[in-house]
This record gives sequence, C-alpha cells and structure tokens, in this order.
Amino acid sequence: MANKVWPVFLLLLTMQFCNQKSTMKEFRQMAKAYTGCIDKYNRLTKELDEKKKSGDLSKNKEKIITAYQHIMTEKKTALEKLLLEHTNSTASDEMELLRSKIMIESTVSVMPKK
Repeated sequence: MANKVWPVFLLLLTMQFCNQKSTMKEFRQMAKAYTGCIDKYNRLTKELDEKKKSGDLSKNKEKIITAYQHIMTEKKTALEKLLLEHTNSTASDEMELLRSKIMIESTVSVMPKK
C-alpha cells in the first residue's frame, strides 16, 4: 500500500510546486505592468506640473484641468485594461492584493469635473 501512495504523493507535491511557480510568474508579470503604468502616468503628471510652474499653462487654468483630467482618464483606462488582461490569472494572496491595489488606484485617479 505504501508503495502506491508515495508516487501519488510526489506527483501531487510536484504539481503544487509547479502551480505556485506559475502563479508567481503571473504575479511578477502583472506587477511589472502595473509599475510601468504608474510610472508613465506619474511622469506625465510631473511634466504637466513643470509646464504649469514654468508659465506655459499658468495663464489658463482650464487647460491645466483638462490636461490633468485627460491624463487621469487614460491612467484609469490603462489600469482597467490591465485588470481585464489578468482576469483569469491564478488566485493567490499576492495576486489578489495587487488586483485590489489596482482597483483602488483606478477609482481614485480621476478628478471629478466641476
């Protein structure tokens, strides 16, 4: 009986290890995409702020607000697309925390229109 149990146990253990490895690979891919997205939109926001400070847009507040809203709308769309791309990813604690962080980031990224 023991001779039959060990091969099955080792097979299940190997399958579990491979599944965890795959989950971590998916997590790293999603985290890398998230970081790239956030960096891009932080850079765009910083550039807009520098233009505002340099005087390029300081005369027209409406242009600044419109440009900022455009950047934040693009950011929200990119984050939602990222979530959709990884909808079927294997669930893990890390992956769920990252998904939650992305959802929160996408909901607070758009400034309400006045």
